[in-house]
Amino acid sequence: MRRRTYLTGIGTGLGLSLATLAGAADGSGGAASGDQSGGVDVSIVRTNAPVRAGDVLEVRAELTNTGGGIDEQTIRLVADETVDSETVSVPHDEYWPIDLSYETHPVGQDVQFPVAVVGDDDSDERTVDVLTEADGSFELEIAETNAPVAAGDVLRVRVRVGNTGSVAQTQTVRLEAGETVDSETVTIPADEVHSFSLAYETYPVGRDVRFPVTVSCDDDSDQREVGVSGTN
Repeated sequence: MRRRTYLTGIGTGLGLSLATLAGAADGSGGAASGDQSGGVDVSIVRTNAPVRAGDVLEVRAELTNTGGGIDEQTIRLVADETVDSETVSVPHDEYWPIDLSYETHPVGQDVQFPVAVVGDDDSDERTVDVLTEADGSFELEIAETNAPVAAGDVLRVRVRVGNTGSVAQTQTVRLEAGETVDSETVTIPADEVHSFSLAYETYPVGRDVRFPVTVSCDDDSDQREVGVSGTN
């Protein structure tokens, strides 16, 4: 995987470069078509776009060998230039998945551009977006706790955190009880919800107490009152 050095202006002349790359193997100068001997068909089945600038763009393609025998080819991910590649051997009449990727450049503005997966016989193209800022937020809630707990025992707080945006985001989620007592940095893909637990060991107080605990991140917070049973 190779880091992109630029993204602005890409795609200019990409159609020509893709045709040239696809036809390079047989010297035709263009993508092979109508080849009765068959070949390897290329189809992009998914990407993880949109992604935030500087994150890794992942592209999954499916290869189909329509010819006879085993066909070995180098499959390239092209974004104005080859940014990743893998040599694969595809058996006759089989579907073969391949994952290619590259680390996008931390651009200063949102950009949209085409990427293509290119083989000797065929290619497929997809337009992707790179965003400079997350287009959604984290929303969190305290799902449950194990309170009341005995003084000196561990209080556990189960948290649900959802990402409302269309790109993966990373934030630190903190458990606070007067001060930060536990935290976890989580990366949550677009439109997904993750659950996890935060915890801390309570003080060995002599009498029963109740107090609020708060779970917070950059975008949201939730609070719950919990009880600790004293030792007396």
